[in-house]
Amino acid sequence: MNNKILNLKESFIEKQQKLQNAARILKEEFVGIDNIIDQVINNVNSWYCFPNLQEKPLIINLWGLTGVGKTSLIQRIAELIDFKDFFYRIDMGKKGGSFSFSNALDELCENKDTSPVIIALDEFQHARTLVGPMRQEISEDKGRMVWELIDSGKVQYFSWKYGILAFEEYLSKLSDIISEGVKVENGYVKTKKTLYCKEFDIDNKDNKKVLFIKESKYQKILDLAERRHGL
Repeated sequence: MNNKILNLKESFIEKQQKLQNAARILKEEFVGIDNIIDQVINNVNSWYCFPNLQEKPLIINLWGLTGVGKTSLIQRIAELIDFKDFFYRIDMGKKGGSFSFSNALDELCENKDTSPVIIALDEFQHARTLVGPMRQEISEDKGRMVWELIDSGKVQYFSWKYGILAFEEYLSKLSDIISEGVKVENGYVKTKKTLYCKEFDIDNKDNKKVLFIKESKYQKILDLAERRHGL
């Protein structure tokens, strides 16, 4: 057995164990929905173990009233299978802000990492693109691209806040937060972490170390440095 096949086998066994462990932990934390947890884990099995064979997005629908824990369940799954850094939550009911479709699409498309990702589309009932009794199509709604994303996993994307302008806006925000007393040590937020997390919509319930500059910005820094300094 060559090394490539051996590595694939070891990876498959490791991922299967992670899924089984995730199912066990989820059933302990989300009581009364064992059947739903089993269905979700079974559905993500092939995508998680063999992502290169995936030609189109894997779509999983979770139905239920607002506040019953659908998003929390998906977020916890992402953590348990080591996809926390590849998890994007999009609130289809928001037209602006950190969790809006346009803002999340900015961050997703500007990230040059080709690794598989998990995208949670919250409040999907607001994704409608037809309104009124005549069922007229909403014009110039950036949220319309969600249908391309669901269908093929691809979107024809043109950044409406491109390159240096978007990064300058981010730097300005960092400067403002420093003026409010946030201090940094070895790349991590040292003081007023709560203020920083609130400003950048970061969930830090576990009180872990928080990077002052998001990892998703590293590639942009390298890109801009390359252009400016010819690296």
